[in-house]
Amino acid sequence: MEWKRDVQLVVVSVDQAVTNSFMIYVESIRSRGQLKRIFIDECHTVITDVSYRERLGQLVGLHRFGCAMVMLTATLSISMEEWFCRQILANEAVIIRAYTVKRNIRYRVKRVKLGKAAVEDGVVAEMLELEGLMCSSQKGVVYCRSIRECEALANKVKCGYYYSRLPIESRREML
Repeated sequence: MEWKRDVQLVVVSVDQAVTNSFMIYVESIRSRGQLKRIFIDECHTVITDVSYRERLGQLVGLHRFGCAMVMLTATLSISMEEWFCRQILANEAVIIRAYTVKRNIRYRVKRVKLGKAAVEDGVVAEMLELEGLMCSSQKGVVYCRSIRECEALANKVKCGYYYSRLPIESRREML
């Protein structure tokens, strides 16, 4: 991804915030005294991703820029807030919670048997059931904990997949 603009406030997703090109970009803004704040969207993904330890270490590196950081998430559980703040070296963080409702989105949680094959079979069965209930303009999203799981499940149900390590053109196409 190419970063060009000189700005004071930067909004970035976690997958981009830990890239070398982003770090170089932010350092160039900071070195000219322009950087005031970094907003990191979907910050919870650094601890929900299978390779979170590596990403968490990279995210902590953003402290070197010496500006305020705002971590945005709508899904970090309350029970994990304190641990998350310690992990990103934000012990004095202020957490603001607000009610969020998206009327056009429906969430569903379904328990399945343990084991990789049982989970995959359960997800496939659920997808097939929901597909029959959805009209052509509706979409569904299945979240996976790893790229390998994502690709395997997408191949099994013959659909597209999206993750941060895809080339930018592939990500645009999937969206």
